Amino acid sequence: MAQINNYKESTITSIKETLIALDFCFGYDKSNNEKWETTDAGILGMPALILLSSIIDTMGAYFRGTNMEFEVDGEKRIIEKAAHHFYILNHTVLFKLGLSDMVITDFYSKYRSVATHNGTLPPFNYMDIGNVDDDIFVLNSTCSIEKLVLKPLYIAVKNAVVTFNYYLQSGNWSSDHKLAKELESKSGTNSAHQRSPTITGSTESIVINPINPDNGHNL
Repeated sequence: MAQINNYKESTITSIKETLIALDFCFGYDKSNNEKWETTDAGILGMPALILLSSIIDTMGAYFRGTNMEFEVDGEKRIIEKAAHHFYILNHTVLFKLGLSDMVITDFYSKYRSVATHNGTLPPFNYMDIGNVDDDIFVLNSTCSIEKLVLKPLYIAVKNAVVTFNYYLQSGNWSSDHKLAKELESKSGTNSAHQRSPTITGSTESIVINPINPDNGHNL
């Protein structure tokens, strides 16, 4: 990818590239591919999980340090650090999953983090391809995740991206946004100022509906 100073355009491009890679993961048939060299059935499940988690992380990171609230276990929470990024799954427009804190934490720590950093899953945690209308999470008797079902998560992420990208294009990302400042601090340089309706990093007031902008939702 070319170096891009406009963060929101860079993010949109990155997500688009990741979705194309996900299409490849879900379209790959291990049982009908000479390169796999075995008769195992399945898709490229581990890369799919890592890429799906990456997009969820990206969306959550955008709201870090803003006043956007997410309801978790009946409480209003904001995203203050990376471990909170997956609160985005309870966003009332993007995902609307209504997950408990235990499930969000499980997904982040036992699936996203272990898959990303270790290329595997902990004992007694499983993945399945599943069907579009399956539940994303199968819980055990203690209400923690026993199995992650990839296909419905894939659909949920793709649907959320449509609205998120529209929000990035129309919303108030600026060089004063917390994440923009973090990115600049990591590079050691200041980028060109990002045009934005505000410079507060607030994400509460945008009215948006990518299908019908005249009948919007508060993202």
